Amino acid sequence: MSKSMSDFINCFIASEDDLLCNGTQYHLADHKAKPEDALFWIYLCIYALLVLGAGLMSGLTIGLLSLDLLSLKVLCDSGTGETKRFAQRLFPIIKRHHWLLVTLLLGNAACVEAMPLFLDRVSDPVTAVLVSVTAVLFFGEVIPQALCTRYGLMIGYYCSPIVYACMAVMSPIAFPIAKLLDCILGTDHETVFKREELKSLVTIIRGALELTSVTAGDACTPIEKVFMLSDQLTLDSSTRQRIMQSAHSRVPVYHGENHGDIRGHLLVKMLLLFESPASPSVQELMTNRKCFREMPFVKSSAQLYDLLRIFRQGKS
Repeated sequence: MSKSMSDFINCFIASEDDLLCNGTQYHLADHKAKPEDALFWIYLCIYALLVLGAGLMSGLTIGLLSLDLLSLKVLCDSGTGETKRFAQRLFPIIKRHHWLLVTLLLGNAACVEAMPLFLDRVSDPVTAVLVSVTAVLFFGEVIPQALCTRYGLMIGYYCSPIVYACMAVMSPIAFPIAKLLDCILGTDHETVFKREELKSLVTIIRGALELTSVTAGDACTPIEKVFMLSDQLTLDSSTRQRIMQSAHSRVPVYHGENHGDIRGHLLVKMLLLFESPASPSVQELMTNRKCFREMPFVKSSAQLYDLLRIFRQGKS
């Protein structure tokens, strides 16, 4: 008994996702890998590596390109220990500014664009979008950039082999673009100071260097010229006006009429808590820990660095 032609099914591949059988077009459903499949974990590992790669490129973009060539030169010449070694390793990389920029941006873009291709194989579109946005935001942008902003020199040093490898691999694309940017924007990326800016910078540096030789006795104001308040006064309008005119954030308080018997100091900004009609006495304010602090005493031979350390503790 012969079979008719209707017993046979003729199928043709119309496209990558479509199949044509006996004139009817069928769409091939995407196969999602499941946790019991080996491909599921392979795709997941590749996705995790892409997230880490995107984060590394994003962080290095901020960390390395924020380093100034002039500062690196100073560290290379006069730095000490690890700082000098870090700067010497990174200086040749930072010097190729546009090549480094294009390489890091290309690497970041490639990782970010490839991430959905692998995540889509193991999850539905909604889950893929939520996971991708969260992963890119925190692990691809926020955390890497925060770390590289704080430890850019050290992270750049340890990641320099990866950077060199990426620059070599992407050189067919990155190098021509970098050369084009060099022709258009120039190759000089060093910080240039104006005359007044340089003058202010030198003044700041000189003041910082003098902190090692200047003592508290050299920098202090003579007690007869210090604006102080007696603990017998009341905080009336005239006293408030005197405090405002003094333009000090802290006002010493002495006992009675003895200017040498200093009990502590008032925090001027905390006096704003009291309404204008109220006129509390200074003695009342001395019982309020928010308004009154004990005066730290130091020897006249103490260096200003030691005083700065005390001020930074927030106890004064």
